[in-house]
Amino acid sequence: MKQLQLTVSSLEKIFPYKKPTLIQNEYSSFKNETFHFQVACYSPCLCEHCKVEITSTISSFISVRKVELVPAGYAVNIYKTDNYVINKKPNGIMYPDLLRPLFEKGESLRQNIWNSFWVTVDGSLGLPIGKHEIKIRVYSEISGYDKTSVYTLIVLDDLLPENDLFYTCWMHYDCICDKHGVELFTPEYYSVFKSYLNSAVKHGMTMLYVPLFTPSMDTGKGSYRRPVQLVKIKSLNGEYSFDFTLLEEFIDFALNNGIKYLELCHLATQWGAKHCPQIMAEVDGQEKRIFGWETESTSNEYFEFLNEFLFELKTFVKQKGIEDIIYFHISDEPPSDAIERFKAIKSVIVKYFPNAKLMDAVCEKVFVESGVVTNPVVGTDHYKNIPCDWVYYCCVQTHSYLSNRLFNMPSQRTRILGMQLYRNSSTGFLQWGFNFYHSAGSFNKYDPYFITDAGGQFQSGDSFIVYPTNGGVLESLRHEVLASGFDDYRALKLLEKYIGKEKVIKLLDKFVKAGYTDYKRSAKGHLHFRFNLNNLIMENKK
Repeated sequence: MKQLQLTVSSLEKIFPYKKPTLIQNEYSSFKNETFHFQVACYSPCLCEHCKVEITSTISSFISVRKVELVPAGYAVNIYKTDNYVINKKPNGIMYPDLLRPLFEKGESLRQNIWNSFWVTVDGSLGLPIGKHEIKIRVYSEISGYDKTSVYTLIVLDDLLPENDLFYTCWMHYDCICDKHGVELFTPEYYSVFKSYLNSAVKHGMTMLYVPLFTPSMDTGKGSYRRPVQLVKIKSLNGEYSFDFTLLEEFIDFALNNGIKYLELCHLATQWGAKHCPQIMAEVDGQEKRIFGWETESTSNEYFEFLNEFLFELKTFVKQKGIEDIIYFHISDEPPSDAIERFKAIKSVIVKYFPNAKLMDAVCEKVFVESGVVTNPVVGTDHYKNIPCDWVYYCCVQTHSYLSNRLFNMPSQRTRILGMQLYRNSSTGFLQWGFNFYHSAGSFNKYDPYFITDAGGQFQSGDSFIVYPTNGGVLESLRHEVLASGFDDYRALKLLEKYIGKEKVIKLLDKFVKAGYTDYKRSAKGHLHFRFNLNNLIMENKK
C-alpha cells in the first residue's frame, strides 16, 4: 500500500490495522464551540522525524496531538457484548485513547499501520465566522513522507448557550499526591491540581467534590486511604474545635477556576452508610484517627460530633455566602435496608441546614419515593423504573446499548449522552472517576499508562478520563468526545431558544427516544443529525 493520508471524524477510533471509514472533509460549528477531527496517516515504511504543519486563517486556534494506543486488560463484561469496538475479543488489546502533545523533534509514523493525529480547533475565545480551509501537512525531510490534507470548517454566526447541567466527575485527591509527589493542599499541590480542574471545567464539569473529611469511596473495609481532610479538628477534654482555613482556600480556588457547585463528601461509608468515614483530629496534642470503620454511623458518639461540626459548618457556609450552591452526601449506592440510617443522618443535617440539598447515587425506589434524598442520582439502567432529574453511570451500565465511556465502546456511544440528557430533561450527570489510579478498594496503586482497569475490577475507561503527566494532565480521546456530547446538548438548547422545546423534542425523537437505551447507533447518522441541527439553528435565527 502506498502512502495515504485521510481526514477522519472524531467519532471513529482509528486502529492500526484497519483503514478508517468515517472520512470527513467538511463540517460546521459555532463561534464558541471547540471542534475536533483526525488526520490518519499510512506509510509502507517507517517514517521518522515527521512534522505536522498547519496552514489556515485560524491556525492560532488550532492544536494537534498524537493519538496513542493504551492497553486494556479488562475492557468489558464478556456477557454484555452489544455495540462494542472489536466485539469478538474485547479484552487484552490496545485501544486509541491517550492524546499526547507532539514531540518537538518530530513524530514517528510506524510502518504498515495507521497512525492518527487529533486536531482541535479551540472555540473558547471565539472563532471568526465564515468558511476556513485548514491544510494539514505531515512530512519528514529524512524519511520522505510528505502528504497534505485539507479540511474545511464552517464557523457559524451564533453562540452555544452556557452549559446549565450539573455535571460532576469525582476527583481523587490522594491520587494527585501519589502521581505528582506533592503534599496535600500546598502551593505545589494547587499548581498541579489547577491542571486537573481546568481540564474538567473545559470539558463541561460544573460541580466539584469537596473532601471535608477523607472520602470513604473505594476503600476496602477495615483499610484506609491517604487522609485528604480539609477541615482541621482539635479534640480537648471531649470538646471539638474546627479550623476551616484549608476548606476556605479550596473552595475559593474551585470557584475562581470555573466551578459553580460544591458537593460535600459522604458522611458515611459507601454501599450502606454503616460506618463513619475516616476523620482525623489533634487529640491532646497528637494527630490520630477519631472515627472510621470501627464506629457505626448512627452511634451517639458520631452524632455528637456531627452536631458540633454541622453547627460550625453552618456559620462558615453563611459567611461564605455559599448556601445555595452546596449539596450533601450520605452514602453512595445504598441498598434498601440502609433507609433508616439515611433518615437518621439526614435528621442531623437538616437540623442545621433545613433546606439541605441531598444528592446520592441510588438504584432503589425507596430513597426516591420517601423523599429522604432530595436530589437522587439514578443509574441510567434504572431510569425507566425510577425516572429522576439526575443520572449516573459507572462500570455496571454496559448493557442494552447504554452510553458509557469505556475504551472499547464506539465514540458515538459515549457522545450520545448529551442528546439523551436533553431528551429526558435531565439536569445533572455524575461519574465517579476523573482520576482514580488505584485498584478496587484502593489496596494497590497503578500506573494508568499500563494498568487501565484498576487491576481487573473496573473496565478500562471507567476509573479515569485523564492521564497524569509532569505538572498536570494529558487528556483522553474519550474526554474530548464526551465534551462534544455536552456541546450537542447545548446546541439543542440553542435551537430550543428559537423554536421551543416541544418542536426540538419532536425533531430529536427521530434520532433519540426517551430513556437511555433507544437511539440510532450510527456515527454517520449522529454527524448528519448534528450538521442539520446547526443548519436549522441558523435558519430559525433569521
